[in-house]
Amino acid sequence: MVQYEEQFTLEWEFDRLVPVSSSQVALAAATLCGTQFKNIEFDFEVEESVLATVRKFTRGEVDAVPTPDAPRPLLHDGNVLSFSGGFDSFSAWRLMPESSHLVSLDFGGWFEREADFFQDFDTLVVSTNMRSMPTLRTPLTRNHWSFMAVGAILTARHFNVKHHSFGSILGESLSSSARPVPTLPVLEALGFKEAGYARGLTEVGTASVILRSDPSRVVDSLRSLSGPRDRKIFRKTALSEVVAKKIGVAVDLPKLDYSRSPQIKFGDDYASSLSALYCLGQGRGDSIEGLFESVPEEARKIGDELSLDFMEKINWDAYSGFPSSLQEGLWSKFAKFRLEPYGERDWAELSIVRDYLSRAYSAAHAAPSV
Repeated sequence: MVQYEEQFTLEWEFDRLVPVSSSQVALAAATLCGTQFKNIEFDFEVEESVLATVRKFTRGEVDAVPTPDAPRPLLHDGNVLSFSGGFDSFSAWRLMPESSHLVSLDFGGWFEREADFFQDFDTLVVSTNMRSMPTLRTPLTRNHWSFMAVGAILTARHFNVKHHSFGSILGESLSSSARPVPTLPVLEALGFKEAGYARGLTEVGTASVILRSDPSRVVDSLRSLSGPRDRKIFRKTALSEVVAKKIGVAVDLPKLDYSRSPQIKFGDDYASSLSALYCLGQGRGDSIEGLFESVPEEARKIGDELSLDFMEKINWDAYSGFPSSLQEGLWSKFAKFRLEPYGERDWAELSIVRDYLSRAYSAAHAAPSV
């Protein structure tokens, strides 16, 4: 369990007037607690149903000034996206209804590059120090990934809509059969239902969406999502280059210097290895091989023998549980961006890739022989 001896102040500042209840603050704080605290105390009023949610979510003893639940407002049939400006959330936004709202977290410091990019959009910005409290090395955000929903939690009454979206895509989740995506309890308590618009796409699919919709913003989005040595920017730049050429979109991408990115074992990072297989399949292994210590012959064989076109398509199984009222609009956006669902050959190739990457991961993590 985590224990902090010193006191510190969490800050959330909005770029416009936003009504926030004390119960919303409790839910936002719960994301920063995760399950790391035995005792949590709020010295303000918290609605009884929210208290129950916080107790269940944090699995801790939670004390507050309980108050009866306030009447719930009538929610509009709209959407809000937790928007970072990176490829994944950018593509999710382009797949959403035009009237959708954006909310972004400005963490300052190292993450300033994100804010520099997303502030060009019509997004409600919440500036916060929560990624540096109590210290940069031990931030509260390490306790649970749900801190990414804090912006949506604190602006829930401002937007007053039914659906929330993260920019989640098919990453490591591609390694297993898709399951319905549950709504986070801290969001569900405010009436949200999760709608993962990009959940059925790989990084190839998200690159395709952005290249077709906003080619002029591709480079700035790439620069916003990671530091210059982070393998993510190398991987996504390589994919953008390959996809842009395939779909006939002209974009001036930066040249990659792989000496600036530490090399990894093939299979160690699922997303990078999956992307490498796609590039190999497109005859462009040279665009991404620099990320790895070496590329196994079996990976090259898979690239030679399979089309790997499934990575350009939609895994419709990933949309199990997607709100039915939104499906027609989502399907029309798929058609707009020329995204097709998997066919029989795609499922067969996916099975081969899953099996290979599972073995490659095990090999990358095997103990060295003595």
